[in-house]
Amino acid sequence: MKKTDQMRRSVLKGIAVTVCYCGAPQLLIAQEASKEAKVPKEQAKYQSSPNGEMRCGNCMHFLADTSTCRLVEGPVEESGYCTLWGSATK
Repeated sequence: MKKTDQMRRSVLKGIAVTVCYCGAPQLLIAQEASKEAKVPKEQAKYQSSPNGEMRCGNCMHFLADTSTCRLVEGPVEESGYCTLWGSATK
């Protein structure tokens, strides 16, 4: 193997290690923070009435035991609706 190939591999390996140790933790923290952040009702255009068949009660983000949503702040009604309605039912 040529010396230039060895040096190139060393540099690339060093870059990969640096990215893994420095970049990965921040990425995980950002992902975790975004999971916890919820959208205000006004921004999601929440309404207390359904939009045809689309309602919180059959949305994949609705948590019936707490009457809350994974994406929208505060309590939501089972008969409510917002623009973040998930088409895949539970």
